[in-house]
Amino acid sequence: MKIIDNLQKDDVVWQPDFQSAVDENGLWTGSQSFECKPGDVQGLIPARGDACQQDGWELLKFISATVTETAGRGWMKVVCSYRGTQYAGDGSEFEEGVEDAIPTYSTSIVAQSEPIESHPKFKELTTVQWADAQWYKDGRIIRDPEDQTAFKRNVWVEEDKQWQPIEDYTPTGELPALFEAYDKGFTAFYSPRITHTKRYTSNQPLNDSVYKTIGTTANQPTNAPSFGPNRNWLSMGANTDQSDNVYEIELEWMLSGDGKWNEDYYD
Repeated sequence: MKIIDNLQKDDVVWQPDFQSAVDENGLWTGSQSFECKPGDVQGLIPARGDACQQDGWELLKFISATVTETAGRGWMKVVCSYRGTQYAGDGSEFEEGVEDAIPTYSTSIVAQSEPIESHPKFKELTTVQWADAQWYKDGRIIRDPEDQTAFKRNVWVEEDKQWQPIEDYTPTGELPALFEAYDKGFTAFYSPRITHTKRYTSNQPLNDSVYKTIGTTANQPTNAPSFGPNRNWLSMGANTDQSDNVYEIELEWMLSGDGKWNEDYYD
């Protein structure tokens, strides 16, 4: 500890107690204290965003301070806290694989409810078959009361002014399986929802080009698990929390179901 007995007004005695640490996302934090006369504290505390006075640590910017009285000496001890990051990327270079940041990754796989119609088993049904499926749900195609393995289609009978199940109907493809699901009350199934997240810190905001990728298909994200050639990823979000010169950034992607994201709707 540096001690000066004749501390004068506006004098600052920085202490040799500087320390710093870096987390898994490349965020540096640090602290260092100084001593001064009680009446000078508010005027001597650094302004938010001021660089750390320790040589070589200008990347650290002041964020807060704690003040305590030094027992028996009448001086005040001010502990200054800093944080910053040395990475200056704006996210636009990630596709080229040039990364100086220290990112962390996480992958989440949870089961979520999906309409039974979206099950891969029924992905080959035609427009006509889907119309028949709706007719079955509406009761315009029914099982034959005399033979539950057969089906009848309702036909409008003008003479009676009503629909009557008089036309034989044979479902094709996977329609019988879908009809059976309806009969058993299966309206939904659980499908894995897979998201991949990347987090890092930077002293630069995200480039606008990154935001423009949201809602479009993406290449395999770094460190994301592979699920085969019949699936691909969609850029889902980019979140930025800013504090002074530090940007904490989170990017998220979602994996498609079997058959990839529909290219008619996603670039």
